[in-house]
Amino acid sequence: MRSSALPTRVLAAFLVGASLGGCRGAATRPPYSIGAAPAPDLLLAAASPALDGIRVSAAKIRLGRGIAGNLMMIAQRPDRFSGQIQISGKELVSLAFHEEGYALRYVAGEGLPAGFYSGPPSECAIAELLGVPMAPRELIALILGGAPLLPGKAEVIDQGWDRREGHEILRLRSGELEEELRFAWLGDRWWPVGASLYRRRGAELLWIWTVLHEDPRAVDGATLPSKTVITRPDGRRKQKVTITYKAQEPNPAVLAAADDSGGDDTGWEDDGGWEGEGEGNGDGGWESGGEGPGDGGGGWESGGEGGEGAAAGAGGAGEGATPASEPAPKPASKPASKPAKPTKPAIPSLFTLTGDGLPDRGNLCRYHRHS
Repeated sequence: MRSSALPTRVLAAFLVGASLGGCRGAATRPPYSIGAAPAPDLLLAAASPALDGIRVSAAKIRLGRGIAGNLMMIAQRPDRFSGQIQISGKELVSLAFHEEGYALRYVAGEGLPAGFYSGPPSECAIAELLGVPMAPRELIALILGGAPLLPGKAEVIDQGWDRREGHEILRLRSGELEEELRFAWLGDRWWPVGASLYRRRGAELLWIWTVLHEDPRAVDGATLPSKTVITRPDGRRKQKVTITYKAQEPNPAVLAAADDSGGDDTGWEDDGGWEGEGEGNGDGGWESGGEGPGDGGGGWESGGEGGEGAAAGAGGAGEGATPASEPAPKPASKPASKPAKPTKPAIPSLFTLTGDGLPDRGNLCRYHRHS
């Protein structure tokens, strides 16, 4: 984990800030009768993302009781994200990632040397910066209203009602990882309130992080938290970061426009907080253009014609000429060209960053195994 610089730790918190919320302590008895607990499959389905995308144009983020920063972000499933943290209107950290790679502008702080970092997709890009070992798709699932489920086929090891918090708890195991998912009953459905991740080493269970969402509210038909609190180990102490949302927009139209055009430069213009750092075509060393069509018939030849002319008669007068040979018939149309290879979709500029004004530091994760 990196140092305790505010930008790095603030970034850790705001990336997990848009999943659905529940009421802690809202009930002491379960909302079901004895023997009628919800099936694990029902809860896991409720943990799936409820949104395709979200824009948080204004939020406050605070480390403990100390300094607060402003944050903005936009995310789209399954694995596209862009966000920025500012203090007093000045950029501290900007992070973007998509299916082909990540890019980071680290402008100020003590966690990393100032510069531009980029590379292929990797858990390291999140784990190094956030202290949260979460793959990009898992993180996006959490941001969009779901929960970061364990990879692969997870085993359900326990389920029960937490009377003190008013949550249904589902515990999962996959390899050495264990996850505790929490769900709240909001009157007609289960919503993921938060999660805790642990790593088992022998008989010991090591806590990695916990995220909980508070004060749920309806926003354009979606249930979103008013506040997110994330805690994690910090040596012998616990670190707490609180995010308070001021403006949330589920499934913003700007994402659909970006998909249609391959880019969009207006993701934050309504709020005036962005100054263009997160736009452009990215120069992180990966290519977003797809392959062109295959060679569509440049090697086709139209041979096979060329009949001989009429042959002269062998005898004298009175003998007819030998008939000319029939020319080979021409094909009605040119054979179809080889099918074009599918092209990769362009990465919208909303999810790319440039390193303008910063030294290029290369891949932060060059010594780590990519996910």
